[in-house]
Amino acid sequence: MTTLFDDSLPVSPPARRFDAAALLEGLNPQQRAAVAHEGSPRDVLLAWFESYAALISLHKGGPAKITSAMGDRTSPIHTKCKILATAADRVVGRLDEEQALKAGIDAVQMCRLVGAVAAVADQGDLDAAAVRPMLEVIADGMLA
Repeated sequence: MTTLFDDSLPVSPPARRFDAAALLEGLNPQQRAAVAHEGSPRDVLLAWFESYAALISLHKGGPAKITSAMGDRTSPIHTKCKILATAADRVVGRLDEEQALKAGIDAVQMCRLVGAVAAVADQGDLDAAAVRPMLEVIADGMLA
């Protein structure tokens, strides 16, 4: 199974090199599913939020690390964050076309908000049932 990090590269533990191709492999199905998701704009947002939160939560501590680096061009994981924000931007673009989002919603803001919920869930070992209501609040706040 491909992971987000390529452990075959010669680096000293505990350092691991980021594998952008593996991230894209994991991201594209969720992104396509959210953009193609049938249903209301709220359903589309929630499908994307759940997929995004799961994706950045593959490793303990990942949500906090990714969320805090989102939008920081000097971060060592800037490439990963840019890929994630680009995917979120496709969801935002679709919903903007439908005029379903409030004015001013952007992909980085979306990633930061959902990432914050994922970080709380990661640190508190919350399950999906506990996380869903928080994601619903974010979705409801973004919808026009």
